[in-house]
Amino acid sequence: MHAAYAIAPPHPHHPAIELTVRRAETQDCELETKYIYVLSDGTGAVRYAGYTKNLRRRETTHRHSHRRPDQSPLTRHLAAAGGFDGWTLHLYAIVTYDAVRCHSAVARAEDDAIAALRAEGCQLLNKNNARAPRAMADAQRAWREQHGQGTEASYMATYCRAWRARKAAEAAEAAAAEAALAAPAAAPAAMELEHIAAPA
Repeated sequence: MHAAYAIAPPHPHHPAIELTVRRAETQDCELETKYIYVLSDGTGAVRYAGYTKNLRRRETTHRHSHRRPDQSPLTRHLAAAGGFDGWTLHLYAIVTYDAVRCHSAVARAEDDAIAALRAEGCQLLNKNNARAPRAMADAQRAWREQHGQGTEASYMATYCRAWRARKAAEAAEAAAAEAALAAPAAAPAAMELEHIAAPA
């Protein structure tokens, strides 16, 4: 856990923690900024921590999230409490990071914030570890690479080629049948009538 979290308890008027995560080769133009925030209920107790790129938009999302209480423990709690009225969102940390080389920096910062808040006794409504979805995505990507996914020899590439070939054959067959139905009927061959000589 980052040492800054041990000395900066969350408070609406407390200066936000500032974290910078970069590599030696990181250029300033490659840095992005995201924000760790906390939600406090009407009693001032911190009940949730998250991260976002846009604090105002995120607050609006939380304000209306109680309308779908099945989404998470937080939304269920808000629905039971009658909505977001009385709750406040305030900035906890500013994370400036290299999104390419240090893509998990924000999720790690959120996990550190959650750990610090729980160590302070905050009864958070966070359910998931922020890095779990990223770890799962990395594991799935590793499996795909290990099994040739993304190459011409992969299962999906082979399946899609066979599917396209089958569909092309079906389309060609349908077009041929339609053309056969549209062609004019061939004129019947002329029949030569035998002339029978009348009896004398």
